[in-house]
Amino acid sequence: MKNSGNVVGYFTQVGLAALVLNLCCLFMGYGIARLAKLNDAQSKAISIEVGFQNGTLAMMIALTLLNNVDMAIAATCYSIIMFMTGALFAKLLSRKRVMPMQAEAN
Repeated sequence: MKNSGNVVGYFTQVGLAALVLNLCCLFMGYGIARLAKLNDAQSKAISIEVGFQNGTLAMMIALTLLNNVDMAIAATCYSIIMFMTGALFAKLLSRKRVMPMQAEAN
């Protein structure tokens, strides 16, 4: 909690990069899954998994293996952003219309 007063400064430093990385992961995960001809549910699952796992893994490595709180700052900012963008992305995906080919497969 000693760094709680610095949160705004941390987001100023790494927020945009974390946001861009997260959005790229979400959209690329979905896009590559679709290119691989996976169905819509699989593509959604992969995009969420790819977009969410990075922050938790980075925090775990920084705090446990490296024992470095400073290195966890970017990962923490990314994690906060990923939950917000992930929720918006999931809402966007839930509104996506079912294509005729997908309806036949179900």
